[in-house]
Amino acid sequence: MYSQSGEWVTILKDKFKLNGKLLKSLWFRIWVLLMLVSSIPCFILQDSVLKSYEKRAVSWRIAEIQNECTILSNQLANTDYLTNPVSEVVNSELSMLSSVYGGCVMIIDSDFRIIKDTFGVETGKTIVTQDVIKCSLGTGTSYYDAKDEYIEITTPIVQKNGNENVVKGIILVSVSTDIISETLNELNNKSSVVISMLLLVNGIAGAYIAHRIANPFKKIAIAIEDITQG
Repeated sequence: MYSQSGEWVTILKDKFKLNGKLLKSLWFRIWVLLMLVSSIPCFILQDSVLKSYEKRAVSWRIAEIQNECTILSNQLANTDYLTNPVSEVVNSELSMLSSVYGGCVMIIDSDFRIIKDTFGVETGKTIVTQDVIKCSLGTGTSYYDAKDEYIEITTPIVQKNGNENVVKGIILVSVSTDIISETLNELNNKSSVVISMLLLVNGIAGAYIAHRIANPFKKIAIAIEDITQG
């Protein structure tokens, strides 16, 4: 047993010496450099493409919802829905908007009281947030939360009073972005497969190129060593 253990120790020492020699070799250093030069741009490109898609998809969704909210705001401004929210036409449009975008639509009056909630949970409650207050001053807002996967949009309901525009209420829409997240994950998986294949090809090509570059230096080193020993 002792003899076998000693042989294993000798084999392991030789293996570590061989690995250490390989890691210190010019060929290995050139190969690592080539792999870094070829792989880093791939990961940067992957990240930039995914971020670009996410930004454009979110912008498109926000613009689409804002357009629907503007149409709805003009309709609400010309009715008495804010004081008497019983219009079947408006309620059906709110329900349709909620179902199409898979989110919640709230109609808020000038006192920040929720007079309509398509989910039927917050009706009658008061909501006071930074975006709602900003919207009550006449400026619509949009907010995208990538972590919790939702977009929140506010649109003022404006009525003309002579030459002035008066904010009579607020439309608040909160929709899920799970479709965008699913598409991002799918793109990430597919791009990771492509990058893995490219890295494999680059690794093989890099090994060949590193050998061609390092071989002349190796011959020179051997010649110098022979001259020194001679």
